[in-house]
Amino acid sequence: MLHYILKRICYAVLAVFILSFAVFVILRIGPVDPARAYLASSRIPITAEALAATTVELGLNRPILVQYGEWLNNALHLDFGTSYITKRNVFADLCYYFPTSLKLALSSMLFLIAVSLPLGILAARRKGGFLDKCVQFYSFLGVSVPNFWLGFMLLYVFSLKLKWIPTFGSEGAVSYILPVLTLSFMSLAINTRLTRTAFLEYMQQRSLQYLTVLGISKTKIYGKYTLKNAMLPIVTSFGMHFGELLGGAFVVEVLFAFPGVGRFMVSALYSHDFPVLQCFMVMITVIFLTVNLATDILYAYLNPKIVYEEKEDHA
Repeated sequence: MLHYILKRICYAVLAVFILSFAVFVILRIGPVDPARAYLASSRIPITAEALAATTVELGLNRPILVQYGEWLNNALHLDFGTSYITKRNVFADLCYYFPTSLKLALSSMLFLIAVSLPLGILAARRKGGFLDKCVQFYSFLGVSVPNFWLGFMLLYVFSLKLKWIPTFGSEGAVSYILPVLTLSFMSLAINTRLTRTAFLEYMQQRSLQYLTVLGISKTKIYGKYTLKNAMLPIVTSFGMHFGELLGGAFVVEVLFAFPGVGRFMVSALYSHDFPVLQCFMVMITVIFLTVNLATDILYAYLNPKIVYEEKEDHA
């Protein structure tokens, strides 16, 4: 298991380096000149002299590998540069906004787990019944409704018409209700359907029928044997959904005026704030890879065959 984990960590570190280099190069060879973007953000007249001086000041006149090496050395010390707009440390700014985005994504993830698992299991145990048909209808509806449209509808009904929930901002737990529902609506539909399908597949195995013949209660069969095996594809799905929820949180934040990374990144994109964009891409990559690493480890724990097969490949 330790060899498996170390191998996954090495892959993750390599992926961060490759992506950071790709983003660094793309931002510098793209259509927007970093020096020009810096001057525009600082509201300095863009003249030939100003462009030349800024190019030297930002180190853009040096070879790109030298620039990346210096940036990487600073980044390893958590120094991602200074924002063109705020003139503050980029990493400090993102650390200020990120907790709100993570809180929204984690709240949506907990809601997704708490609802999709029992709903999918109940639908599987009552296959063909009313609940099962409702779950299948919701699964179809959930992947068909765009999140931004759902968010507007929820705002209109519950905030503007009924006035039950604050329209904008993050004022306590109540203000998270509509963003969490908006953000998790599609993922909830997908994961409920996946849980139902996985549970049905393992319920039909002969080994479970033998356990029934031996007199073991259905509750123990479903809870100890069926659920553990059915969790294998579901765990992978949860890892993918967290990435979707975190990415979707940035859009939902703009819609509900949440003080998170979403609004900050929209401003950075509009003003071509390259240091912010670089730091954001690295941070989001590290988070995604960490979640995927945790998913791989949990999957290997639930299915040790993966680790054993890897050892056989090296033998």
